[in-house]
Amino acid sequence: MQRGVWTLALVSVCVAAIQQDDLNYIGENLDVKISVHNDLRKTDLAKHRFGLTLKNTGSKTIRSDSWAIYFCSFFAIEPGNLVSPAGYVLPNYNVKFNHIDGCLFSMAPTSDFMDIPANGSRFVEFFGQWWAVTRTDVPPNWYVAAPSLTPVNIKSTATGKKFVTEFKTVDQWKRYLVDQYNPFTAQDRFRRYKVRNFNTHIKLVIPTPKEIDVTSEKFINIKDKNVVCTQDANQSCLLLKEKLGLSYTINNDVAQIQKQNGIRVWMNSSLGINQGLYHLYTYSTKETVTVIGQSPVAIYHGIQSLLSLVSGSPDNDSVPDVRIEDEPRFEHRGMHVDVSRNFRTKEDLLRLMEAMSMYKMNKLHLHLTDDEGWRLEIPGIPELTEIGSKRCHDPDETKCLVSQLGSGGDQTTSGSGFFTVADFQEILDEASKRFIDVIPEVDIPGHSRAAIKSMEARYKKYATSNQTRANQYRLVDPDDTSEYQSVQMFDDNAINPCIETTYAFVEKVILEIKKMYEGHQTLKFFHFGGDEVPELALVNSTKCQQFTRDNPYYNTTHKLKEYFVLRVSNITHSLGLDLAGWEDGLLQEGGVPFERTVLPNSAVYGNAWQNIWEWGAGRRAYDLANSGYKVVLSHATHLFFDQPQEPDPEEPGLYWATRFTDAMKAFHFLPDRLYDNIAEKRSGERLTKSGACGENMENCPPLVNKNNIIGLQGQAWGETFMTSEIFDSMVFPRILSLAERAWHKASWEDMEQPGRGVAALEDWESFANTVGHKEFKRLGQLGINYRIAPPGAIVENGYLRVNTEFPGHSVQYSRDDGVTWFDIPHEWFLRDKQPFLVRSCLLDETRCSRTIKFYPDEPAPISEQHLVDYISENVETRYEVISNLINEWQNFSARISLYNKGERDLSYGNWEIYFNSIRLIQPNDYPYPSGYLLPECNMTVHHVSGSLFKLTPTDNFRLNQKRGLSCTIICKYWQSAITDSMPNWYVAADAMRPKNLTFTEGEDLNYVASFVRREQYIRYPTDGWKPFTAEERFDRNQAMTVSGMPEKRIIPTPVENLLQSQSVTIDSSWVIVNLTDYISEIQLISDLLTIQVAAAKPASKYIEIITDNSMTVLNNQETQDEAYIISINPTNIAITVRKPCGVLYAYQSLRSLLNPNKALPIGDIKDQPRFQYRGMHVDVGRNFHTKEEILKILDAMAMLNNLKVEVNTALPGLNIQYTEKGRSNWRDVTSDTKILPGTDIELRTLA
Repeated sequence: MQRGVWTLALVSVCVAAIQQDDLNYIGENLDVKISVHNDLRKTDLAKHRFGLTLKNTGSKTIRSDSWAIYFCSFFAIEPGNLVSPAGYVLPNYNVKFNHIDGCLFSMAPTSDFMDIPANGSRFVEFFGQWWAVTRTDVPPNWYVAAPSLTPVNIKSTATGKKFVTEFKTVDQWKRYLVDQYNPFTAQDRFRRYKVRNFNTHIKLVIPTPKEIDVTSEKFINIKDKNVVCTQDANQSCLLLKEKLGLSYTINNDVAQIQKQNGIRVWMNSSLGINQGLYHLYTYSTKETVTVIGQSPVAIYHGIQSLLSLVSGSPDNDSVPDVRIEDEPRFEHRGMHVDVSRNFRTKEDLLRLMEAMSMYKMNKLHLHLTDDEGWRLEIPGIPELTEIGSKRCHDPDETKCLVSQLGSGGDQTTSGSGFFTVADFQEILDEASKRFIDVIPEVDIPGHSRAAIKSMEARYKKYATSNQTRANQYRLVDPDDTSEYQSVQMFDDNAINPCIETTYAFVEKVILEIKKMYEGHQTLKFFHFGGDEVPELALVNSTKCQQFTRDNPYYNTTHKLKEYFVLRVSNITHSLGLDLAGWEDGLLQEGGVPFERTVLPNSAVYGNAWQNIWEWGAGRRAYDLANSGYKVVLSHATHLFFDQPQEPDPEEPGLYWATRFTDAMKAFHFLPDRLYDNIAEKRSGERLTKSGACGENMENCPPLVNKNNIIGLQGQAWGETFMTSEIFDSMVFPRILSLAERAWHKASWEDMEQPGRGVAALEDWESFANTVGHKEFKRLGQLGINYRIAPPGAIVENGYLRVNTEFPGHSVQYSRDDGVTWFDIPHEWFLRDKQPFLVRSCLLDETRCSRTIKFYPDEPAPISEQHLVDYISENVETRYEVISNLINEWQNFSARISLYNKGERDLSYGNWEIYFNSIRLIQPNDYPYPSGYLLPECNMTVHHVSGSLFKLTPTDNFRLNQKRGLSCTIICKYWQSAITDSMPNWYVAADAMRPKNLTFTEGEDLNYVASFVRREQYIRYPTDGWKPFTAEERFDRNQAMTVSGMPEKRIIPTPVENLLQSQSVTIDSSWVIVNLTDYISEIQLISDLLTIQVAAAKPASKYIEIITDNSMTVLNNQETQDEAYIISINPTNIAITVRKPCGVLYAYQSLRSLLNPNKALPIGDIKDQPRFQYRGMHVDVGRNFHTKEEILKILDAMAMLNNLKVEVNTALPGLNIQYTEKGRSNWRDVTSDTKILPGTDIELRTLA
């Protein structure tokens, strides 16, 4: 890990006086608070923004020194900037970030960083890639370290501390603009949980037996029953003894057993072909309970059903009269547990297996290794656990791996730990007792950083003393310069498949694991992982380049992975084992499975997991099965139990596959109809089967080899499982839904919609009541801290109604911020609409859900960008003045109409329509801080600021497709012109990009109705103005045209106009005489007439500028410097002036006189301004005008000499500056600014 070593070495060169006490002080007293915003409205959707506050809560100063803070981020920090091993100094904050490896980053003060005094704080804002929408996106246990000192975990960031601030706004909990998910409100939960509470369990056994009949209403007390078993049933009868205290005898004479009363248990291998098949019969009349199984494991399942019956009986010591004939749906009913990312103890696994056995699950898949940790002792390679099982602050990684996933700077968290051989064999023994197969996974060749770093530590240990041992199990090519990054941001986690020591290592590990199983459990297959090998790994490995020259088929990373799989397959086959891997470990480039016959194992198993439907990978399960692989459905959208259980920032878990999966979603998974699980994208947007698979299902091949789908498996990936309690709450109760689907095929699974959905919900209702009223108690007896979900709550007809995810929990409320709690009454008429806290609890109140705030008035549904876009494009808006005569001249009435022309119904939400009105709306009711209700359309109007108003829908608002509505408003004064209405109404919602209502766009104001009635166009009863008729307009135009009047050749009219009818043509033979006092003005005239500038005056055909400081035209001293005289003769033109401005005005007059043929009339023009100030005002504050528009105005101003630019109306902070073109002396445009017409200027706007 050269990058990480270099980074920390860089810190070490900053020799400073920092001592261990200083680090200890920082760890104890630095209060870290971090907030997250996703800035959805910005065009760059690839980043989220962190606001980090570091507060010194102690009494000493925290000095800028050689310390650095280390933390984990699941997403790259400062993407695009932090690309160099040297790090990135964040402008304005004087801190430097470094990427160490994986999720580990550091932040160190630079020399300019200001000390943090006692009770002082520093703020740092920086960016992360993609988005962050949950607290667990910011892992805990930040720590501070400095060279040669012991690192110290920062106390304020410890596991369980809420150092990440609340996610209160839309742009904090949405990933992108079209994200459909929002945190559930209490009302949302109430509707989702809405199942009838039967106050008892409905299903006698979970998972549901294939056939079960209650034959009478009688119960059999079993506490006093004798138990007799065949030897094959010994293990199951031990369970009866353990759970119920019933002693038993062994009798292998089945005929004799059948004659006895009590509980009879035996095996009958001819019962059927399914090894899990069992029958359970109870007869109250005969006082007998009979359990018959096809195999020992089948008997065990029958006993578990018997125990379930007992636990559901009224007194917990009897069973009802039933007939059960049952068998498992799938042979593989598994649970995967990642013990690498965060170590799970032996006790965690034993507790899990006890519950798994209750629900007839039979496979425990242990993810023993990954980048972040190696968790199993391997005799002969002690470095794997000496180094690879520990995480701490060790830049050289000679003692431990660097910290990851919030494991802190020491080895006290779940980042460190491993199973000894004895531990693992104890797990195997306990699994065997419960008929659970333990599947060992060593994840190779990707996800192998822990193994690589352990073997590099081994290499360094023996490099000088024993080269054979040093290289014996080395996993990398030291000359490999490949640059890559894995999904988890590691650049050094791929084992090299081109060196033989790799396979010595693999064979040694598998052989040692196989030995561990001997005498404890039969190891049937080895799981090699194989997933997520980085694309660019190995490309610069000299060993691989040499290998591919000799073996050109293996010329890509994908092909080298194929070679690796073949070698591992041969190793496992030689050891008598089958092989298993994650789906992508068994796929070639393009997602095509490896040819099955190439792998010599009798069976190869694949966990199909990546089914993000819109990514096109959901077909992989069937591709593998059709290619001859045994497939375990492990799909991320329904069976990854590391994903959150609600789309709420407070719910832990990663959400790359789906925003949430709760027990109900897992319950509804359809294993036999894989593509019928297609319902939505990751965003929550609706996705149809044809949308994912194509109209002809071309992207979703059918399942041909159905027998190759062998089961289901839940996945508990461990990145966010910091404690045993979190582990339990993430796995339970979802695992019960998994067990139900893996064992039992419900009748509704083969139904079509909509009947399937109705039947499935009825089944869920029975399942939920059974879990809530029975199974939770059983789990609690095992010490399992299953998740208790927050309650649902809603006000209906004034009464508060509450429910829980699984019936059987109590719901409590608090009105004093959680100090005191009370059970919610059965009938509570809620008069006070103030929000209060609610929670779900066990009946004994020993455990409760997280607390939520309940708002009796349900918050408006959150809108997303699709809705905003739809309203923009499909809501036709019209505005019509009704009457200006409703009460003399004080008010007028108008109508706003909305028509939904699209294909989607619109209803209540947090979207709003904004518009401008120059008249105050509802003036007689103003102010209205909560808005003014417009009952006709169920909207409220609000005054935002100035002329800006908005319309907000109420909870009764409906605007269905192809329907319209309208509402009447009262406005102040009158409106008698269309331009009193403003264009560009727009729709907006929190954190979404606002969009103009297209029907209101443009200055033609087509959305405004015509003013045709008298009450629409007159302002008040005595108003004498009315719109011109065509006749009136004709007469006015006629009056403006006086026959025989000469045309004005120059505007404004000069003082004297002595022009004749003759003219002179100015051609290229004419020149204008140069004069240094008038260089720019001479150039203007030269360009106008297309003539040359001459240094000397010729005899004829010239234009001359004459300066005469005594010249006057008007008796007006204030304007005499602007006077000019033009004398146009056939041979020359003289322009007499006092100052350059006179030349400019003369130029403007020549422009007016010049005809298209370049002819000028002969004669004289004498002119001088009447007033010194001749101005034009332009308002760029209310509506901005560009530089080009201002320059056009300047050009058109002719002989006006002042341009007033109003810049600050309603736009505080806006500043416009100007400079003459080519210069850099920028000056503010103020009310006193004077810019002469013809002056070439540049403008700029500053905020």
